[in-house]
Amino acid sequence: MSSDTPAPRRSTRTQAPKPHPQPRTPVKARKPIDRDEQLRVLLYSPKSALVNVDMVDLINASTFTSLPPAVRAELALLLPPTAFHDFVPFLAATHPSLQQESVAAPSTSTPTSPASSRLNSSIFTSPHFLSAVRTFQDHLYTGWRMPTHTELVRKYKEGVDAGTISVPWKDEAWADTHAEEDEPAGETVATAAASMECRLSDLAGGGFLKVGDILAFKHRFAAHRLTIEKDILISSISMRNHTVTAIIAPGPQRDVPTQTSPSKGKGHAAQTPSVTVASPTHLENEVLNADGRIPRDGARSGNAWKAITVWRLHDGDGGAEGVLDGRGSRESCGTLFYLRSCYFAEQS
Repeated sequence: MSSDTPAPRRSTRTQAPKPHPQPRTPVKARKPIDRDEQLRVLLYSPKSALVNVDMVDLINASTFTSLPPAVRAELALLLPPTAFHDFVPFLAATHPSLQQESVAAPSTSTPTSPASSRLNSSIFTSPHFLSAVRTFQDHLYTGWRMPTHTELVRKYKEGVDAGTISVPWKDEAWADTHAEEDEPAGETVATAAASMECRLSDLAGGGFLKVGDILAFKHRFAAHRLTIEKDILISSISMRNHTVTAIIAPGPQRDVPTQTSPSKGKGHAAQTPSVTVASPTHLENEVLNADGRIPRDGARSGNAWKAITVWRLHDGDGGAEGVLDGRGSRESCGTLFYLRSCYFAEQS
């Protein structure tokens, strides 16, 4: 190389470092969607998305007609006969207003056209349909469609059929939510005067009170903002003077104690204290004393005859040795006030 040839120039720039590869976070594989579980939550769980939507936006004539024909035909079978154009109103054969010559009978012929094509779209705006849809949504929200609630209903029905539980009547349900009413205006002055002399022993002697009956006391003491409920079991009735001896559970417990045989003796207190009462007012005082939450100088119910209801076992259910788990299969015979009027009606 000639000395006159310039030497090659060297670059002063440094080579940029190569970036280090970032570690990749492993992506978790998504679990496959369980369609059955998804449908179960949607139709039965309070967490369902159907709880917070307007059901009318989902179920209407437009969404129904957008379904495939096979699906529409299957859903149409779930609708009542009144949802179709060819429905003819009729009266049942036992209806008192039936006139055979002017009222058509129900059709028994099989329609030739599919049910979905005969559907009257006004069914989706019917008040009955809208009410049913909203009721479904309410039951979904409250959990009434859950298996746990279904099991409770099953046990309840079994208890009713077996006679191990008592079903409250409409009058009892009304009394639970309404204030006590005044005495009936139909009670005569003579009956009102005679009732002042009536005692529990009179009802017991007349067969209106029996051994094994439960005297259910319930009254709302507004001044104390407290409702006292306590069941008293009639353990014995004197054959000589028909005095009533009853068992009262101590404290705020409502149900009668399961131990019905007082055990008294040296060094042993009575397990189930019993009292002998002469009137409903006397019984009320014993109840409030046993409960202990209303002071002795506190206001009483005013009419203890109305505050006490008699519950009795069915014939053949064991009498005094019958069910002691709550009220068992006992049924309400009415208040002492009502039984007193029946007693005076028999005496007249």
